[in-house]
Amino acid sequence: RAQLYNERGQNFEPLTKTADQYEIKKAKELTELAVKKFPKSEGGINAQNLINQILKPALKLETEKVNVPDQPFRTLVSYKNTKAIYFRIIKISRDEIKKMDRRDYDKLWKDIAAIKPIKTWSVTLPDPQDYQNHAAEIKVDGLPNGTYFILASMEENFSLQKNIIAKQLIYVSNISYIKNNKNEYYVLNRDNGLPYNNSSVQVWETKYNYTKSENEEIKAEVYTTGKNGLFKLKKSKEYRNILLQVKADADELFLDENNYNTFYNSYEQTQPIQPITFLFTDRSIYRPGQTVYFKGIALQKGTKANESIILPYFNTIIQLKDANNQKLTELKMLTNEFGSYHGSFKLPEGSLNGQFSLYDTATKASQYFSVEEYKRPKFFVDVQKPKGTYRLLDSIKVTGTAKAYSGNNIDGAKVKYRVVRKVRYPIWFGWGGYSRKGGRIGYPMGNSDEVEITSGGATTGADGSFNITFKALPDESVDKKSQPTFYYEVIADITDLNGETRSGNTSVAVAYQMLQMEIIIPDRLSIDSLKKITIKSTNLNDIEENTTATVTIQQLKTPAKIFRERYWEQPDQFIMSRDEYYGYFPYDVYKNENEVKNYEPGDKVFEKTDSTNGQWAIGNGQFKAGWYKIVATAKDKYGEVVRTERYVQLYSDKSVEASYNPVEIIADKNSAEPGQKINYSIKTGFQNIWLIHTLSKVDESNNTTYQTIKPTQPFKNEMEVKETDRGGMALSYAFVQHNRVYKGIKSFDIPWNNKELNIDYSTFRDKLLPGSEEKWAVKISGNKGEKVAAEMLVSMYDASLDQFKPHSWSALNIWPRLYNTISWMENGFEAINSQEYNRRESDYVNPLAKSYDQLLFTNEDVISDVMGFNMKNGNQEKRKMADGRIAINASPMVSQMKFTPPKIVRDEEDKANIKIAADSASSITINQKPQTANQPQIRKNFNETAFFFPDLKTDAEGNVEFSFTMPEALTQWKLMTFTHTKTLASGYVEKTTVTQKPLMVQPNAPRFLKEGDRIEFSAKIVNLSDKEITGTTQLALLDAATDKPVDGWFKNIFSTQYFTVAAGQSVAVKFPIEIPFNFNSAMTYRIVAKSGNSTETSKNLPLVNGG
Repeated sequence: RAQLYNERGQNFEPLTKTADQYEIKKAKELTELAVKKFPKSEGGINAQNLINQILKPALKLETEKVNVPDQPFRTLVSYKNTKAIYFRIIKISRDEIKKMDRRDYDKLWKDIAAIKPIKTWSVTLPDPQDYQNHAAEIKVDGLPNGTYFILASMEENFSLQKNIIAKQLIYVSNISYIKNNKNEYYVLNRDNGLPYNNSSVQVWETKYNYTKSENEEIKAEVYTTGKNGLFKLKKSKEYRNILLQVKADADELFLDENNYNTFYNSYEQTQPIQPITFLFTDRSIYRPGQTVYFKGIALQKGTKANESIILPYFNTIIQLKDANNQKLTELKMLTNEFGSYHGSFKLPEGSLNGQFSLYDTATKASQYFSVEEYKRPKFFVDVQKPKGTYRLLDSIKVTGTAKAYSGNNIDGAKVKYRVVRKVRYPIWFGWGGYSRKGGRIGYPMGNSDEVEITSGGATTGADGSFNITFKALPDESVDKKSQPTFYYEVIADITDLNGETRSGNTSVAVAYQMLQMEIIIPDRLSIDSLKKITIKSTNLNDIEENTTATVTIQQLKTPAKIFRERYWEQPDQFIMSRDEYYGYFPYDVYKNENEVKNYEPGDKVFEKTDSTNGQWAIGNGQFKAGWYKIVATAKDKYGEVVRTERYVQLYSDKSVEASYNPVEIIADKNSAEPGQKINYSIKTGFQNIWLIHTLSKVDESNNTTYQTIKPTQPFKNEMEVKETDRGGMALSYAFVQHNRVYKGIKSFDIPWNNKELNIDYSTFRDKLLPGSEEKWAVKISGNKGEKVAAEMLVSMYDASLDQFKPHSWSALNIWPRLYNTISWMENGFEAINSQEYNRRESDYVNPLAKSYDQLLFTNEDVISDVMGFNMKNGNQEKRKMADGRIAINASPMVSQMKFTPPKIVRDEEDKANIKIAADSASSITINQKPQTANQPQIRKNFNETAFFFPDLKTDAEGNVEFSFTMPEALTQWKLMTFTHTKTLASGYVEKTTVTQKPLMVQPNAPRFLKEGDRIEFSAKIVNLSDKEITGTTQLALLDAATDKPVDGWFKNIFSTQYFTVAAGQSVAVKFPIEIPFNFNSAMTYRIVAKSGNSTETSKNLPLVNGG
């Protein structure tokens, strides 16, 4: 039981998981009792070892790397099982540090402990007596400029025996420097952020000396900062490992190489403008032997807009590569006046399937696609989220639908389902509060593992629907107060009458409350914009449920000062009072008062009760700048309280309104077009900041200015957007204040909407007959509706293939965008962890040795492989090898067996025959033969690509017309249309259509046939009409060479069957047949369904033949 308590205690984490804080203490009390009663026993020895483990101490320090001279600073002490810590401050030079680094580990610590300190003191630490790890911040008195070691010890004499000593190397200096990605450095005052002009910067290069086998620091160039504290590092063709030694007046900052190491390459190269190709294919997945249709658009893409042009009459070669990236074949291509080319490749048969590709040799562009053996899906499954309100422990009914791609319902199908539970928490709850830096902290704990709570079966109805009912069982280990939401994933596998299986799923959210509410309002808005608010209430699956709610808005008392970022985790123990702490550290956080959720509440400025799912008027009253808490509460029909909250910051663009943020950018718009203006201002909550402000544009121009900003004197700027600004603009800023760096970017979108084309279908039908002749018309226009001359690519393929691999195109994304904005990096603004010396002797007591009687056995007939795994009576040979290894050979009988791979034939429209392989040398071949005039018209065009028209041109009005014959597959089709102009404006749209008939036959042909097999050749008769249909179905098996029946060979005795199908439903028919031996001819099959004047005939060829 003591071990169990100890394991529970390991779950403790200060501030977040405190329930098991004193479990280790319970373990210690039990183990002490065991040791007292049975000190020499095995249990007593184990108990003593556990006590020693529990009492093991720990010590670690975290301190800011560089601190401001003569100002007190903090160190975070992480500790365990100690009540006092002893400290020393040792002043050290850089040369002394380098000498120490050459000493061995023990000598280094001995010498450090022997150095006379300039200051010593001790700190008594809070002791909760829980034997857990804790952390507290302590004060270190201010120090003059220099480099120092902070030493901490659990023993006053800093002995190296049975003690833990921690050390840190810190720097004290007013100097700081920050760097941007243009290798521009600014030397600034660490406290007030003002620039150091005329400061000296010595660059040192670290290079490895192979003779001495060590790194050497070599003096390099020297810089002097100019106005604004700026110097720019020289360009280099090589990477350099550098250090900076900065001197300003009597101050110096030379960060040690162990703490600061940078590699840079500022050598600028002009990249040549390269041609590129955009490749388009008709699909993303094919079967071996099918045809890949493609189109390419060759163009020149530059970093500037005027460098991007099409490449007419451009020569290239397009290659087809297999799964091993080996070239199979190639075609020579010449682009037309629109910079495009097109062609096709027939895929090989009998090669390795996998990821194939098209490769343009001139531009090195590739387009990847899959080549696999697959069977076209006939239907899909849609599982809907339930409507209404419900809560945990309720029985919930989920409805799903199985529907064919041709539009008919899948009735009478078998359903297998399972329900899996997961848990999530509301994002706004106590652990999700905002901090002054943004972001959220902490999450409650609970069992979040996936658990299957039920499974079962069902059958689809006449309309293809099915119901799944389950009880919403909660996870009892999760605290109800945390308002968890449980997600029940419902997974359904549907098998239709033909034996095809497809899957669908949905996720159902359930909680103790039946409602969820959302306050729809921006996180940040101006003080005169808070006039309306929307309260949305839904069930937990986002389906609207109206209710009555009460909303309150409360102003929060924003702290009068701006807190600095804390570089380490919040401590859980405190040595100083809050007032004492603020006296020493006026800019630092004491506990968690910097988080918005912990702001002191102020006046309630709004309260209203009304119906949800609509806008609420708040009034025209003026709000003050600052933070506000909005709370919405309601009750579900069971009386459970539902509550949500939002924190909103209001700002003012008036100079008289103070800012509560380090920096605040207020812009009148975030997106603009050429000819418009953007106005923005930059405010601060500090008394005075010196800000580096850079405006970046897409043409790589950067305009840097330096601004002194005060709360009552913001920086204001107006920008006029030009045509050359398309692609975006951004402003970046950086400044230093109170030993912290503040930096950020504000982006403005200037879109390339002048390069967008509109595609409108004036003729289009979403339901088609198989084999129908179609003529469709399209209108192409510019972004503002103007006429354009364009080339259009249009293609349509079987959308059911998206279940395997989705396929899509997109408009050209080639126009320059602003990516290379100014970004800032800083050094010396961080916390460093201590190094610890721990030579405490282990108190571990060896347990009593034990031995047990064993059964005698021999190792006869046991073979071990070289990895040590054994096999009893293995049918293998064993031979000796050097060094005691064992080699095992496979049985010669097995190694001599031959394997004949199956022959595979696909349903390409021009396929000549299909073979049924046998165990012997004989085979059966199925051939396609033309139909005679007195036979019913057979659907035989089952192409998966309906058409691929790569280079249709607009007329003078921007119109395009094209004609096609629909394939005869009964399925859903995806229509894709892409168009572009000679100036590289482009557009893309997708549509879907369905091919279907009132009476349809949907066969489910087997994937392979083998001599001697007995199978049921199944098909489904579908009735899409509004009345019942009765008729006959006939399966005919024919000799492909003579077109004579061979039903007798295959024992197709029940070749004709009657059917009755209700309106909108389907029935299955099955024909038992036997695959004969020694049938040395070709065979074809035909299924005909007749009812009155309606006839439907289907003939499929996707058969896999295996031996």
